[in-house]
Amino acid sequence: MAPAPEPDFPLGPAPSRPWAWWAVALLLGAPALWLGWVPLAHDPSTWPGLTAQLALYPPHGWDQAPWRWWTCAWLHGSPAHHLGNLVGLVVMAALGQQARLPSSAALAWLLSWPLTHLALAGQALPTVYIGASGVLHAGAAILGVYHLLDRHEGARRSIGTLLLGGLFIKVFMENPWQHPLITSADSAITVAPWAHLSGSLAGGVLGLIFGWLKPSTRPTPPPSN
Repeated sequence: MAPAPEPDFPLGPAPSRPWAWWAVALLLGAPALWLGWVPLAHDPSTWPGLTAQLALYPPHGWDQAPWRWWTCAWLHGSPAHHLGNLVGLVVMAALGQQARLPSSAALAWLLSWPLTHLALAGQALPTVYIGASGVLHAGAAILGVYHLLDRHEGARRSIGTLLLGGLFIKVFMENPWQHPLITSADSAITVAPWAHLSGSLAGGVLGLIFGWLKPSTRPTPPPSN
């Protein structure tokens, strides 16, 4: 029996499966979907159930329950705020699926979650912080960095350039250095642009670290004659 012919292209590593990216998205989105929204304009003591215990209070700094650095992302301040972030989360998960992100990207996103909010510690405004937008900015930065590094199957540098460029323009135009709070007509609440900046930075730095530490899964090109 003749031996099987060698493939024209080396098989290389198995393709990435972004199940871990979806797991982080589910961890962020499922509790947010269940908890719904709270009236951000009202005093937290009037919020339903134990939701006030999940919010983050930046002026309190480190003198508050540690779980708040995570759980604050599950609450939203209006129906539009709630729906908008859930839609954004679905889009983020789908983009990760399309990019075939490796599990290291999901780990970077998970770690950037509390780091996004730690940057708010000690600030006078906002007095109460809730919402997933900062963590979504972190996810967008990680997605852009992994595309730009071009070290996994599914990466496209052009997409990474567009994502990171758009993120930079958005954060710069929000001007968090001058405006700790801005009114969002779409969400019918005031938002904290500093969380968008800190999320983008946390995601970008962790994306670079984890993206370079993970061995490349790009298929090896055939040797030239």
